[in-house]
Amino acid sequence: MNAETAALFPDSFQDSPLGKIPNGWGVKSLGEATAYLSRGISPSYVDTGGILVLNQKCVRNGHIDTSKATQIDHTGHKINAGARSHGMSYSRFMEGLHRAGVEVDRKVLAEMAVEDRQGFAALVEVAREHAHAPAGPSRSESVEEPA
Repeated sequence: MNAETAALFPDSFQDSPLGKIPNGWGVKSLGEATAYLSRGISPSYVDTGGILVLNQKCVRNGHIDTSKATQIDHTGHKINAGARSHGMSYSRFMEGLHRAGVEVDRKVLAEMAVEDRQGFAALVEVAREHAHAPAGPSRSESVEEPA
């Protein structure tokens, strides 16, 4: 460890599987340290103001270089969290708004989910009234009648 790094943590260090780390710090796997770890469809990327995404280019020789990270648009995440906080999935929420003829920009919906919770809750109720009801038991499943 160089002197410049050691000067950032003047208290003391402890041994870890990775070498010396500041007292009180721990070592975790990426799965334990991240909120979401996935492979799949590429999201919408933004230059600023998004959620930092680490990819394989960021991890080299046991070190993480965030300068090579990208940022994804977090609009959909805010809408999803807002809808789920009212017991509704993102897809049913958006379907219900569409069926009700409500046209609201996704960025406006994301902002409402965070800053205007009462207004967002009203939109959730409109969506709930117009979305298809979730599927019930299939015809092949037996439904017991009360005795």
